[in-house]
Amino acid sequence: MFIAEHLVLGLGIGLGIFALTGIRNAVPVSLVATVLPDLIDKLIGWGIFRELYHNGRIYCHTLLLVDLLLILAAALLALRYWEPFVLAYTAALAVLVHQLADKMWLRPREWLWPLLGAMPRHGDRPGYLLTRIVTDVTTPSEWVLGAVVIAVLFLFWWLGPGTRSG
Repeated sequence: MFIAEHLVLGLGIGLGIFALTGIRNAVPVSLVATVLPDLIDKLIGWGIFRELYHNGRIYCHTLLLVDLLLILAAALLALRYWEPFVLAYTAALAVLVHQLADKMWLRPREWLWPLLGAMPRHGDRPGYLLTRIVTDVTTPSEWVLGAVVIAVLFLFWWLGPGTRSG
């Protein structure tokens, strides 16, 4: 899935959590959390440890990350830290939605890692990361969705309610 599509999903999650709780920081947290799996996994799997993985969907594309974020949220709730709880829950939801948008259920060894064994290593695809970046940048829907995200964020931050509660 393209990056702007993930951002639109994150924007929807963040605005929904904000509407329910009044916590404005849910919007940037959800935006970051919906793109974080790709930023981290692609850097590790196709960049730093390319020879080891040859895979852009590794650790941050697993349900283990969602579980860890939910455990963090539960701990914060138990300690009665309302706003941090909401933000940790928002991050967990955004990461899960990212994974669902990427159809991770079709790759159970990655999604359920480490339950089903070692992280799979895919064949080397030279130039794949550059091809993905060029595809993202040259796809018209990415520009339109990116403009929508920017416009909604502008309206939200500069024209929306000025107070934050939580």
